[in-house]
Amino acid sequence: MGDLKSEHRRYRALQEEFRQSEGFRLYHDFLAIRLTFYAFQTNYDELDCLIRQHYKLSLEHKLGDFYDRVPLDSLLVELTRRLHNFAFAAKSLIEHTRHFIVRSYGEESAIRAEYDAKVATSFGPSGIAAFTSGLRNFFGHVTSPFITSVMAGSDPAPGEPRYRLQLNTADMDRQPRWKGWSAGARKYISAHGYDVDLGIYATEYYEAVMRFYYWLGERNEQWCKDAWDHMIALQDQIQAYEERWGFPADRPKRLS
Repeated sequence: MGDLKSEHRRYRALQEEFRQSEGFRLYHDFLAIRLTFYAFQTNYDELDCLIRQHYKLSLEHKLGDFYDRVPLDSLLVELTRRLHNFAFAAKSLIEHTRHFIVRSYGEESAIRAEYDAKVATSFGPSGIAAFTSGLRNFFGHVTSPFITSVMAGSDPAPGEPRYRLQLNTADMDRQPRWKGWSAGARKYISAHGYDVDLGIYATEYYEAVMRFYYWLGERNEQWCKDAWDHMIALQDQIQAYEERWGFPADRPKRLS
Protein backbone atom coordinates (compact mmCIF):
# COMPACT_ATOMS: atom_id res chain seq x y z
CA MET A 1 0.00 0.00 0.00
CA GLY A 2 2.85 2.34 0.86
CA ASP A 3 4.44 1.83 -2.54
CA LEU A 4 1.13 2.55 -4.26
CA LYS A 5 0.66 5.81 -2.33
CA SER A 6 4.17 7.01 -3.09
CA GLU A 7 3.81 6.10 -6.75
CA HIS A 8 0.48 7.91 -6.89
CA ARG A 9 2.12 11.04 -5.43
CA ARG A 10 4.82 10.77 -8.08
CA TYR A 11 2.13 10.36 -10.73
CA ARG A 12 0.40 13.55 -9.56
CA ALA A 13 3.71 15.36 -9.45
CA LEU A 14 4.39 14.35 -13.06
CA GLN A 15 0.99 15.67 -14.08
CA GLU A 16 1.71 19.00 -12.42
CA GLU A 17 5.18 19.18 -13.97
CA PHE A 18 3.60 18.50 -17.34
CA ARG A 19 1.08 21.33 -16.95
CA GLN A 20 3.80 23.75 -15.80
CA SER A 21 6.29 22.78 -18.50
CA GLU A 22 7.54 25.25 -21.08
CA GLY A 23 6.45 22.91 -23.86
CA PHE A 24 2.86 22.88 -22.58
CA ARG A 25 2.80 26.69 -22.46
CA LEU A 26 4.31 27.02 -25.93
CA TYR A 27 1.81 24.53 -27.32
CA HIS A 28 -1.17 26.47 -26.00
CA ASP A 29 0.28 29.83 -27.00
CA PHE A 30 0.77 28.62 -30.56
CA LEU A 31 -2.70 27.04 -30.53
CA ALA A 32 -4.09 30.54 -29.89
CA ILE A 33 -2.23 31.76 -32.98
CA ARG A 34 -3.88 28.98 -34.96
CA LEU A 35 -7.28 30.26 -33.84
CA THR A 36 -6.40 33.77 -35.02
CA PHE A 37 -5.13 32.32 -38.30
CA TYR A 38 -8.46 30.50 -38.68
CA ALA A 39 -10.27 33.83 -38.37
CA PHE A 40 -7.99 35.34 -41.04
CA GLN A 41 -8.45 32.31 -43.31
CA THR A 42 -12.24 32.38 -42.97
CA ASN A 43 -12.44 36.10 -43.67
CA TYR A 44 -10.30 35.67 -46.77
CA ASP A 45 -12.43 32.75 -47.97
CA GLU A 46 -15.60 34.83 -47.59
CA LEU A 47 -14.06 37.79 -49.43
CA ASP A 48 -12.65 35.63 -52.22
CA CYS A 49 -15.97 33.82 -52.62
CA LEU A 50 -17.84 37.08 -53.24
CA ILE A 51 -15.17 38.38 -55.63
CA ARG A 52 -15.53 35.17 -57.64
CA GLN A 53 -19.29 35.50 -57.47
CA HIS A 54 -19.02 38.99 -58.96
CA TYR A 55 -16.97 37.66 -61.86
CA LYS A 56 -19.44 34.82 -62.43
CA LEU A 57 -22.49 37.07 -62.35
CA SER A 58 -20.87 39.58 -64.68
CA LEU A 59 -20.32 36.82 -67.24
CA GLU A 60 -23.96 35.79 -66.90
CA HIS A 61 -25.20 39.41 -67.17
CA LYS A 62 -26.91 39.11 -63.78
CA LEU A 63 -25.58 42.26 -62.11
CA GLY A 64 -28.32 44.52 -63.39
CA ASP A 65 -27.81 47.46 -65.71
CA PHE A 66 -27.99 51.27 -65.81
CA TYR A 67 -31.70 51.12 -64.95
CA ASP A 68 -31.42 48.50 -62.21
CA ARG A 69 -28.37 48.80 -60.00
CA VAL A 70 -29.85 47.00 -57.00
CA PRO A 71 -28.10 43.62 -57.58
CA LEU A 72 -24.68 45.22 -58.08
CA ASP A 73 -25.05 47.76 -55.27
CA SER A 74 -26.10 45.03 -52.83
CA LEU A 75 -23.07 42.95 -53.78
CA LEU A 76 -20.69 45.92 -53.37
CA VAL A 77 -22.09 46.74 -49.92
CA GLU A 78 -21.52 43.18 -48.74
CA LEU A 79 -18.11 43.15 -50.39
CA THR A 80 -17.13 46.25 -48.40
CA ARG A 81 -18.05 44.49 -45.16
CA ARG A 82 -15.96 41.45 -46.06
CA LEU A 83 -12.97 43.60 -47.08
CA HIS A 84 -13.22 45.39 -43.72
CA ASN A 85 -13.16 42.08 -41.85
CA PHE A 86 -10.26 40.79 -43.92
CA ALA A 87 -8.15 43.90 -43.25
CA PHE A 88 -8.72 43.78 -39.50
CA ALA A 89 -8.26 40.01 -39.26
CA ALA A 90 -4.84 40.56 -40.86
CA LYS A 91 -3.96 43.07 -38.13
CA SER A 92 -5.02 40.66 -35.37
CA LEU A 93 -2.84 37.96 -36.88
CA ILE A 94 0.16 40.30 -37.04
CA GLU A 95 -0.18 41.49 -33.44
CA HIS A 96 -0.94 38.09 -31.93
CA THR A 97 2.02 36.50 -33.70
CA ARG A 98 4.41 39.25 -32.61
CA HIS A 99 3.19 38.88 -29.02
CA PHE A 100 3.75 35.12 -29.22
CA ILE A 101 7.34 35.56 -30.41
CA VAL A 102 8.19 38.13 -27.72
CA ARG A 103 6.50 36.22 -24.88
CA SER A 104 7.95 32.87 -25.89
CA TYR A 105 11.49 33.83 -26.87
CA GLY A 106 12.17 37.36 -25.62
CA GLU A 107 12.18 40.89 -27.01
CA GLU A 108 15.93 40.93 -27.68
CA SER A 109 16.37 37.29 -28.67
CA ALA A 110 17.99 36.01 -31.85
CA ILE A 111 14.67 34.38 -32.69
CA ARG A 112 12.91 37.77 -32.53
CA ALA A 113 15.56 39.19 -34.87
CA GLU A 114 15.09 36.29 -37.29
CA TYR A 115 11.32 36.76 -37.15
CA ASP A 116 11.57 40.50 -37.89
CA ALA A 117 13.93 39.87 -40.79
CA LYS A 118 11.52 37.34 -42.31
CA VAL A 119 8.62 39.78 -41.95
CA ALA A 120 10.64 42.43 -43.80
CA THR A 121 11.60 40.14 -46.68
CA SER A 122 8.12 38.59 -46.95
CA PHE A 123 6.05 41.77 -46.98
CA GLY A 124 8.36 44.74 -47.42
CA PRO A 125 9.59 44.71 -51.05
CA SER A 126 6.17 44.88 -52.75
CA GLY A 127 4.65 47.30 -50.24
CA ILE A 128 1.58 45.09 -49.87
CA ALA A 129 1.74 45.07 -46.06
CA ALA A 130 1.98 48.85 -45.98
CA PHE A 131 -0.98 49.09 -48.34
CA THR A 132 -2.99 46.74 -46.10
CA SER A 133 -2.10 48.84 -43.07
CA GLY A 134 -3.19 52.01 -44.88
CA LEU A 135 -6.44 50.42 -45.99
CA ARG A 136 -7.16 49.35 -42.42
CA ASN A 137 -6.40 52.85 -41.12
CA PHE A 138 -8.74 54.32 -43.73
CA PHE A 139 -11.52 51.98 -42.59
CA GLY A 140 -10.84 52.67 -38.93
CA HIS A 141 -10.24 56.42 -38.88
CA VAL A 142 -11.75 57.94 -42.02
CA THR A 143 -14.63 56.08 -43.67
CA SER A 144 -15.40 53.02 -45.77
CA PRO A 145 -13.73 53.14 -49.17
CA PHE A 146 -15.84 52.79 -52.29
CA ILE A 147 -15.40 49.60 -54.27
CA THR A 148 -16.39 49.97 -57.91
CA SER A 149 -17.18 47.51 -60.68
CA VAL A 150 -15.64 48.72 -63.94
CA MET A 151 -15.40 47.40 -67.47
CA ALA A 152 -12.43 45.07 -67.92
CA GLY A 153 -11.34 46.58 -71.21
CA SER A 154 -13.43 47.33 -74.27
CA ASP A 155 -13.47 43.78 -75.63
CA PRO A 156 -12.72 41.07 -73.02
CA ALA A 157 -11.83 37.64 -74.34
CA PRO A 158 -14.46 34.87 -74.22
CA GLY A 159 -14.76 33.52 -70.68
CA GLU A 160 -12.97 36.52 -69.18
CA PRO A 161 -14.79 38.75 -66.66
CA ARG A 162 -16.61 41.65 -68.28
CA TYR A 163 -16.09 43.73 -65.13
CA ARG A 164 -13.45 43.89 -62.42
CA LEU A 165 -13.56 45.21 -58.88
CA GLN A 166 -11.27 48.05 -57.92
CA LEU A 167 -10.36 50.40 -55.10
CA ASN A 168 -9.93 53.94 -56.37
CA THR A 169 -7.03 55.16 -54.23
CA ALA A 170 -7.12 58.63 -55.80
CA ASP A 171 -10.66 59.05 -54.48
CA MET A 172 -9.48 57.91 -51.05
CA ASP A 173 -6.72 60.54 -51.18
CA ARG A 174 -9.33 63.26 -51.56
CA GLN A 175 -10.91 62.50 -48.19
CA PRO A 176 -10.16 65.49 -45.89
CA ARG A 177 -9.38 63.43 -42.79
CA TRP A 178 -7.07 61.05 -44.62
CA LYS A 179 -3.39 61.56 -43.83
CA GLY A 180 -2.28 59.76 -46.95
CA TRP A 181 -0.48 56.58 -47.88
CA SER A 182 2.97 55.62 -46.65
CA ALA A 183 5.85 55.34 -49.08
CA GLY A 184 5.58 51.56 -49.05
CA ALA A 185 1.85 51.67 -49.77
CA ARG A 186 2.36 54.12 -52.64
CA LYS A 187 4.92 51.73 -54.10
CA TYR A 188 2.26 49.02 -54.20
CA ILE A 189 -0.40 51.40 -55.55
CA SER A 190 1.81 52.76 -58.34
CA ALA A 191 2.59 49.19 -59.44
CA HIS A 192 -1.15 48.62 -59.91
CA GLY A 193 -2.05 51.81 -61.77
CA TYR A 194 -3.66 53.58 -58.79
CA ASP A 195 -6.92 51.67 -59.28
CA VAL A 196 -6.05 48.58 -57.27
CA ASP A 197 -7.73 45.40 -58.51
CA LEU A 198 -9.40 43.96 -55.44
CA GLY A 199 -9.17 40.35 -56.59
CA ILE A 200 -5.45 40.60 -57.30
CA TYR A 201 -4.73 42.42 -54.04
CA ALA A 202 -6.63 39.95 -51.83
CA THR A 203 -4.98 36.95 -53.47
CA GLU A 204 -1.47 38.43 -53.33
CA TYR A 205 -1.74 39.35 -49.68
CA TYR A 206 -3.29 36.02 -48.68
CA GLU A 207 -0.58 34.07 -50.51
CA ALA A 208 2.16 36.15 -48.88
CA VAL A 209 0.65 35.46 -45.45
CA MET A 210 0.38 31.73 -46.20
CA ARG A 211 4.03 31.49 -47.24
CA PHE A 212 5.09 33.35 -44.10
CA TYR A 213 3.05 31.19 -41.71
CA TYR A 214 4.22 27.95 -43.28
CA TRP A 215 7.75 29.19 -42.59
CA LEU A 216 6.83 30.22 -39.05
CA GLY A 217 5.28 26.84 -38.26
CA GLU A 218 8.38 24.98 -39.45
CA ARG A 219 10.79 27.28 -37.63
CA ASN A 220 8.77 27.23 -34.43
CA GLU A 221 9.04 23.44 -34.33
CA GLN A 222 12.82 23.84 -34.41
CA TRP A 223 12.89 26.71 -31.90
CA CYS A 224 10.91 24.83 -29.27
CA LYS A 225 12.16 21.31 -29.98
CA ASP A 226 13.88 20.82 -26.60
CA ALA A 227 10.87 22.06 -24.65
CA TRP A 228 8.55 19.99 -26.81
CA ASP A 229 10.64 16.82 -26.37
CA HIS A 230 10.63 17.33 -22.60
CA MET A 231 6.85 17.66 -22.57
CA ILE A 232 6.41 14.51 -24.68
CA ALA A 233 8.72 12.61 -22.32
CA LEU A 234 6.53 13.65 -19.39
CA GLN A 235 3.45 12.44 -21.25
CA ASP A 236 5.11 9.08 -21.81
CA GLN A 237 5.97 8.77 -18.13
CA ILE A 238 2.40 9.62 -17.12
CA GLN A 239 1.02 7.01 -19.50
CA ALA A 240 3.47 4.40 -18.18
CA TYR A 241 2.25 5.01 -14.62
CA GLU A 242 -1.33 4.53 -15.71
CA GLU A 243 -0.56 1.29 -17.52
CA ARG A 244 1.56 -0.13 -14.70
CA TRP A 245 -0.46 0.87 -11.67
CA GLY A 246 -3.93 1.16 -13.14
CA PHE A 247 -4.33 4.81 -12.19
CA PRO A 248 -7.39 6.47 -13.72
CA ALA A 249 -6.61 7.93 -17.13
CA ASP A 250 -7.24 11.54 -16.10
CA ARG A 251 -4.06 12.88 -17.66
CA PRO A 252 -4.38 15.87 -19.98
CA LYS A 253 -5.22 14.98 -23.57
CA ARG A 254 -2.09 13.88 -25.36
CA LEU A 255 -0.55 16.69 -27.36
CA SER A 256 0.98 16.01 -30.74
